[in-house]
Amino acid sequence: MPKKIVVFAVLLIGLGVGAFLMSSSRTALLPAYVGGALLIVGFLAMGLAGFRKYMLPVAGLVALLGALAPAAALAIRAAAMSPLALTVNVSMLALSATLFALIVREFMAARRAERTRRSRPLRRPARNATKGRPSEFLQKDISGCFRVRSSPSFSFLTTV
Repeated sequence: MPKKIVVFAVLLIGLGVGAFLMSSSRTALLPAYVGGALLIVGFLAMGLAGFRKYMLPVAGLVALLGALAPAAALAIRAAAMSPLALTVNVSMLALSATLFALIVREFMAARRAERTRRSRPLRRPARNATKGRPSEFLQKDISGCFRVRSSPSFSFLTTV
């Protein structure tokens, strides 16, 4: 996922720099600013593997803000925009929203994987070496976990 973040960051930086070169307006660099923040987050996520799970939400927040800014601008004054500004805003909205959707999908897949990992039993029940079945002192309860059941041979330990 960090490589995808870097790719989208480079695309946003290219969009912002291209729009700035065409119009020489500093506001045309807005996609480049969002792309720069995403580039930093993407490189941090690639370089610091331990911090990857902390950097992906930051990238998701930057992508969400990068999608909301042009969406608000388009909602307020789309009719008064120049064709270049309209194209840059729509492109930035599309790139940022796509990246946000990919990050959300990644979080959902990670949650699904965590849920399936937790549902699997961590260890197998003890096997009786002679009969190949669970030990006579283990019994499966309703949830599927193995618990030690009481045995008459150990009853002297529990009685006081």
